[in-house]
Amino acid sequence: METGTVLQLPENEARRALECDGGNRSVDGDATSSNPFAGLVSHLRASWLSGKTRPLEYRVAQLEALGCFLDEKKQQILEATASDLGKAPFEAELSEIFLCKNELHETLNNLSHWMKDKHVDRTLAMQLDSAFIRKDPYGVVLIIAPWNYPIQLFLVPLIGAIAAGNCVIVKPSEVSKNTERLVAEALPGYLDKDCFAVVTGGVQETTRLLENKFDYIFFTGMSQGKEKRPAWILSSLPFGGIGNSGLGLHHGKFSFDTFSHHRGCLKRGMGWESLNAPRYPPYCKKKFGVIQATSKVTRKNDCTLL
Repeated sequence: METGTVLQLPENEARRALECDGGNRSVDGDATSSNPFAGLVSHLRASWLSGKTRPLEYRVAQLEALGCFLDEKKQQILEATASDLGKAPFEAELSEIFLCKNELHETLNNLSHWMKDKHVDRTLAMQLDSAFIRKDPYGVVLIIAPWNYPIQLFLVPLIGAIAAGNCVIVKPSEVSKNTERLVAEALPGYLDKDCFAVVTGGVQETTRLLENKFDYIFFTGMSQGKEKRPAWILSSLPFGGIGNSGLGLHHGKFSFDTFSHHRGCLKRGMGWESLNAPRYPPYCKKKFGVIQATSKVTRKNDCTLL
């Protein structure tokens, strides 16, 4: 099985771009006006900025739609993978359908819990505040899939990206032509077209697609020569099977975390500000003693010999 490489690109300034020229400027303004995918990326970004993908109910509905796709297109998937790769029905149903449905059910069973803020330890100066990590979506995500598991290795990352609240463009492998055609023709009928899209083509089309700004690119594949894989075309797009790459980073909660921006948040408890009075002048040893007595942290099993 090919390994995947995760690449997080610098966050684009989409909101600032929308404010330029009275909102008439393209969100992806640095992509050339002739780029065939600029309009699609801008449309998805506008949908994401509207907050449409953030509610739990919306994410669940889109994930359930993926389940319908797997159920209703099962026979077509088996036929396409048999034609492209010579996969036996047993192997195709196990690797391309069964495992994907397991992933989908795991996500649906746990998504509400994964989305919750994670409260973290606070320092002395923040004892009266609330400190937590919030999982926000990145924005517009690109998933580039390989040929050898043409359904599983785009659908499993897609599940994580949808669960995290992103808008997504999927680029299936052009090598598995029948599966690519099936995904391009059938999948958009199940998902919200304002937030999700499928782009097809080879090296030339992928190169033009990568000229646009994405908030996260998830690439699964390996190089097969300079004319085969986009990793050779875009020097900033890594590939291989080390570091942040591999199936482990698009499986279960790892997939949700991969496509989530873990944002550190601190909410100041101003209503308790009167309790901070000992921290302010005039200073005296009595005030320090009060702070020390109420806030000191000691090592366990620490003792003093007299």
